Amino acid sequence: MQIFDLTRLRNVISPPVTFTEDAHYDGFRRAHTIALNEETGFAYAAGSRDTCQSGLHMVDVHNPLAPVFAGCVSQDGYTHETQCVRYHGLDTTYLGHEICFSSNEDTLTIVDVTNKSAPVQLSRTTYAGVGYTHQGWLTENHGYFLLDDELDEVHSGVNSTTYIWNVADLDAPSMTGVYRGPSTSIDHNLYIRGNRAYESNYRSGLRILDISNIGAASLNEVAFFDIFSMDDLPLFNGAWSNYPFFSSGIVIVGGIEQGLFVLMPIRTGPPVLLTEENSERAIALHSVSFERDSFSLMSEHNLSSDKRTRIILLASNMDAIPGEDLRTLTAQIEDPQHNVFALEVESFRKVPNEGLAQVVFKLPQQISSVGDFRVSLSLSGTVSNKAIVRLKP
Repeated sequence: MQIFDLTRLRNVISPPVTFTEDAHYDGFRRAHTIALNEETGFAYAAGSRDTCQSGLHMVDVHNPLAPVFAGCVSQDGYTHETQCVRYHGLDTTYLGHEICFSSNEDTLTIVDVTNKSAPVQLSRTTYAGVGYTHQGWLTENHGYFLLDDELDEVHSGVNSTTYIWNVADLDAPSMTGVYRGPSTSIDHNLYIRGNRAYESNYRSGLRILDISNIGAASLNEVAFFDIFSMDDLPLFNGAWSNYPFFSSGIVIVGGIEQGLFVLMPIRTGPPVLLTEENSERAIALHSVSFERDSFSLMSEHNLSSDKRTRIILLASNMDAIPGEDLRTLTAQIEDPQHNVFALEVESFRKVPNEGLAQVVFKLPQQISSVGDFRVSLSLSGTVSNKAIVRLKP
């Protein structure tokens, strides 16, 4: 394992330059991948067939220039890929423990590696349709795990398949469903950021899935970038992996034959304010009493000193793309005389597992008339539909 200080790349005067390593660790001869837990300071070599009975080879990298062997995970043989985290999910027994979620060829294998000298295997679970359990990633709340199988498309002729796991119980995880993509390509590596999964699926390229309804085992493709335009056959060409964690929102994709792609996902549709069926009337609630409109301009229910009424609206397509700042969310209201006023958005909250968001705004001081008002939202320059909110004296 080579260690290289990336800050050395900042001041290259005359490229190209051939660099030497800053440190070298020779505790294993080969590995398939290396996973890092930046929070705990440990590296995990997966696929190290010459050590640890092919299981995880753990390395202490608190001092990156002086890596030290920390232990082996060898209870379940070969590990192809892993993700190791300081666990903060629903299984209270393991809160704060360092847990590895490993893809072990035919199982999802979960191991407590808090004690590096004596790791504990918590579960080893296979599933219907297994071909080659390749890799997967946790949702940010550590409640679910999406898994890619590299050979199910080849052996079974299915479309690109992602397996959805509920991992609320680390001792007994369960597969709750599968997502079949629109192409026949093989899925390889996936990563999750927010409510988006970024999948590198060989010949069909980068596929971006909305996972906001993962609790109902429902995923939905919202975007893609195909780096292998020839076909989507289940063969080993094209997109190999990706990295969606830059604060800028940029996603990089590595192609086996094609090289590096630097992409910026963009929203393809505006926010949508929810309205009653076959109507422009907004689904709007008073922020304290939760009563439907009509609303008074002032409200004694409010705890704020100004007593201006606060209104809750429901909206969809409010997901931020990676790196997007939701302070770009603005709102406006148009009175019956077509005067337009800016609205102060006071809060924004996702509705769990519904693909919706609650937006709370305050009625401005400038409004003094009553009747049907039209409200709209703007997110990063994309403007929603106008929905009617009724105000009364």
